[in-house]
Amino acid sequence: MKTLLFSALIVLLSQFSFADLSIQEQDHLKRRTMLAMEKIDNAILINNTQDFIISMYQQILKVSPNEEELLTISMLLDGYGLHNPIDRSHFVEQLLVIKAGDSDHISWKFLSENIQLLENLNLKSLPVSGVFEVREFEEDVEVQRHRYLKPLRNNEEYNVYFGYLHAHSELSDGRGDARDAYSMAKEIAGLDYFALTDHSELLHFWPWEKKYKKLIEVSNEFNENGRFAALYGFEWSHPILGHFNVVNTKKYTSAILRPTMWFLMRWLGKKKGAFGRFNHPGRINMKYWPKEFNKLKVYKKALKNVVGIEMFNKRDGVKQYLYERGSFKKNHNFLDNANLKGWYVGTVGGQDNHDADWGLRNDFRVGVWAKELTRQGIVDAYFARRTFATEDKNAWMSFRVDGAEMGSRLTPGNYQFTIHFGDPDGEAVKSVKLVKRGRVIKEYDLSENQTITDRLEGEKKDYFYVVAEQSDGDFLLSSPVWIVK
Repeated sequence: MKTLLFSALIVLLSQFSFADLSIQEQDHLKRRTMLAMEKIDNAILINNTQDFIISMYQQILKVSPNEEELLTISMLLDGYGLHNPIDRSHFVEQLLVIKAGDSDHISWKFLSENIQLLENLNLKSLPVSGVFEVREFEEDVEVQRHRYLKPLRNNEEYNVYFGYLHAHSELSDGRGDARDAYSMAKEIAGLDYFALTDHSELLHFWPWEKKYKKLIEVSNEFNENGRFAALYGFEWSHPILGHFNVVNTKKYTSAILRPTMWFLMRWLGKKKGAFGRFNHPGRINMKYWPKEFNKLKVYKKALKNVVGIEMFNKRDGVKQYLYERGSFKKNHNFLDNANLKGWYVGTVGGQDNHDADWGLRNDFRVGVWAKELTRQGIVDAYFARRTFATEDKNAWMSFRVDGAEMGSRLTPGNYQFTIHFGDPDGEAVKSVKLVKRGRVIKEYDLSENQTITDRLEGEKKDYFYVVAEQSDGDFLLSSPVWIVK
């Protein structure tokens, strides 16, 4: 009995010593780590980039990367899909996160246990053949058949707010401080809501450099109920599979840690309150384009959490995304492509700022119908798909079917619908199209009366949305109303 108690005490003390390093010990460990990282970045490699990647996998994880991982990391190290390439040390850092397990961070305890491994990495070592197994992922075995979300009626009265949830700062590859971003969005651009979503591949996982935690802290600093909803998130930035924003989560992941859509979607589906959206579809190099978002394959575990797809980005507006960008499905845009696949994605967009011009790049906004101007109010609106894209910073649109606002999921039936537009500047909508499953079924010309009332017939798997053009050529695009079981 005494022997068992003594053994338990030894284990407890060893855990305590790692978890409660003194400030001096932490500083010493940090210095050792940074010197090792500097050595990795400054080393003159005698082998090529792919050999270096394979060697690091073998030395740190005791496996070899699979072919897709190897290509992905090679492209990230070359800067493909990012404004700046990731450093070699950044790649090694994320291999350590994988080695640490599901915690998605590097603790002082883990670093204490692995500092010698880090310091003793052989940067000129060639990969070893026939010794290490290739890293394998759990098989994606989801059957692709249409799955429904439960009916949802957005019947209440809502307020309209304008903003967007896709922008960057110097925390990753953008210009400007995070505080400057939220301040400009709030005080100068006059947005109602906003989020920084820096590239997670360029964030850090060290216990002393918590960039994502800083991003959250800054958003909390600027969040002001009733005036400005400051949200936060990150952009999963895969050079082959595309870019995907995740918003409203305290945790983050990357395209190195979770390098497949299935990995990402499984992770997202477990994050309560977090939601995601597909970013700038169709922007991947044509060589790899057929793999973007794996052609929008549906993952039931994330069906509720994936709330939108961008229909404007940077200076490419709604018109380009509707009619010029194309998709995987011939003669359909990406909003249709995703919804015909079985997703329930609404219309979103982002200025995708990298140049310290948050909210000022153009007048493109995402309007939301929300109960209140709070962080939770905006989150609820996105989950309910009560979103629309507008190229006019304060033009709004309402699309109600049987009294239920856009984003609703109704059962089959014959319904009256109402479309209504407004603009404080008096810029009127001149033409409107009602779209059903990617096909225009009704067209309207408007003058002074900015309201349309008509009827539609909705059957299972149908969805409807509205495209509108103002007299000055600006476009507005609603989220769909779906017909479900």
